[in-house]
Amino acid sequence: LPTVSIIKGKVADQDGNPMKDVTVYANSESFRYSYAYTDENGEYELKILDHKADEKYRVQVSLNSAAKLFPVEIQSNVEVGTENVNFTLYPGVNVYGDIRNAAGEKAANVQVWASSSSQWNSSRTNENGEFDFGDSFGIGTHTVSAWVDGQQVSQSIEVTKEDLQSDGPVSKK
Repeated sequence: LPTVSIIKGKVADQDGNPMKDVTVYANSESFRYSYAYTDENGEYELKILDHKADEKYRVQVSLNSAAKLFPVEIQSNVEVGTENVNFTLYPGVNVYGDIRNAAGEKAANVQVWASSSSQWNSSRTNENGEFDFGDSFGIGTHTVSAWVDGQQVSQSIEVTKEDLQSDGPVSKK
């Protein structure tokens, strides 16, 4: 019979309320993988089959961007048998701006993309050349790009742990 080892913890929002149906997953350098969903109390339990004695895991949460809540950190080097691998989720950061053509005129109806190693979002400029992704960005470097008059324009936006833990809403232009 295979041996089963456990990693468990809890996921809550910034006010301490349990988060139900959040995917929590763990992976190791030897490609062992496990995932679980949080219950109504925000608790999860990852079951690792036939774990190697010195193997450590990277544990993280995954939400779709529609949830607009993001973790502040990933738990790395977690040993099996560890309890209280907990996560707190925070509202995302709003990214907005405007797109102008080479003449400096506002560019209407332009597709705008934002991407990072873990997210992808899309928006379109309004009649004033403005776009707004809403509160849908977590920690990391996000590249905002658009094609205007046949040329790609891009800008990097950095979202930090401090941005997510801010007392009020945070916007980046």
